Amino acid sequence: SITDALLHRADIRSDSSLSSSTGDGPRKIPQFHVAPMQCYTNAPMRHLLRLLSSDAILWTEMEKVADLVDNADAIHRRFRYGDGGEEAGHCGAGVALQLGGNNPDAAGRCVRQAFDAYCFDEIGLNCGCPGIETGGAAYGASLMKDPVLTAEMLAAIRANVPDETDVSLKCRIAVYETMEKMFGSEEEEQCEELCQYVSVAEEAGISHLVLHARPVVLAGLSPTKKPPGT
Repeated sequence: SITDALLHRADIRSDSSLSSSTGDGPRKIPQFHVAPMQCYTNAPMRHLLRLLSSDAILWTEMEKVADLVDNADAIHRRFRYGDGGEEAGHCGAGVALQLGGNNPDAAGRCVRQAFDAYCFDEIGLNCGCPGIETGGAAYGASLMKDPVLTAEMLAAIRANVPDETDVSLKCRIAVYETMEKMFGSEEEEQCEELCQYVSVAEEAGISHLVLHARPVVLAGLSPTKKPPGT
């Protein structure tokens, strides 16, 4: 299967997602995550979810780099709740920031500025979203077609966050322009391209991979009108 081949080719143990290295040695990563959901996993919702679980990793909505970079007000609006920020203070609060973008310099500035005011346990680059309105037209899943730019984005993020912060990549098993190209593809070719893409991301310094185990079709999609299987 694609998953077995990916684990073998990247030389990743099937249980490797359970731990991560920090300066203090291996750190156990919670296995329960609340995934990013546009318009839902905002600061008030994350505050409620934290009351329900003290251990879960809570993901932000996918935030566009262009909306946050060099914009302190936008950063505070998204991550501040009540009289303080839920992400403020020490790392270890179990909050992960997911970003979408295609400009490495802007991504680096964005995470550095976000960490000036708040603290996140993980920064995830979204390379799996097909929706044009959430970034699929210029980034998101379309970044899978450009491994070099993906690596530059990840390296810029890695260089601008604390060493103990995880940097992850979310991607699909394959990306296609049209449904016809998806149905005409071979699994072996799909697997080879995915392994090469993940290898490039690994060299750029990702801590782990978040794999959405379905292909994605880019042509003519919007977040509200997706064909089956995307």
